[in-house]
Amino acid sequence: MKKIVSMILCTAALLFSLAACGGEGGSASNLPEAEYKAACKAVTYDTLWRYPELHQDKMITMSGTLTEVTEKGTNYVLRVDVGDGQQIYVTYNRPTNKPRLKQNDSVVLYGKGMGLSGEAAGESVPQIEAGYIEIELPEEDDAKE
Repeated sequence: MKKIVSMILCTAALLFSLAACGGEGGSASNLPEAEYKAACKAVTYDTLWRYPELHQDKMITMSGTLTEVTEKGTNYVLRVDVGDGQQIYVTYNRPTNKPRLKQNDSVVLYGKGMGLSGEAAGESVPQIEAGYIEIELPEEDDAKE
């Protein structure tokens, strides 16, 4: 119970701090979207967790499935399963021209490493500040047409 209350309070604090940044959504970078994504380097969970200082403020990309989505306007706090039950914590200020996110979405994250977050239920997990998130939509079944 204590972990749940702690997580709720920390999520609320993160949403408040994201909301304080304001704006109409969008990337923290001035790079065009394609250049921003191209500048991101793929990183594994293990490397990000073991050496967070090497990825601090570095542009990285990871993919996974949203396991928790907290939304306030265009500001999001996300937990993402990147495989084998390994979780990362993601903050995101969604551009208004991008789709909303929901639990179980498969996504590709593009953003900056933010070290480890001790705010996710008392455990240290890697944190990313996403500039862009792509939703990987399942392929349409041609038989449904």
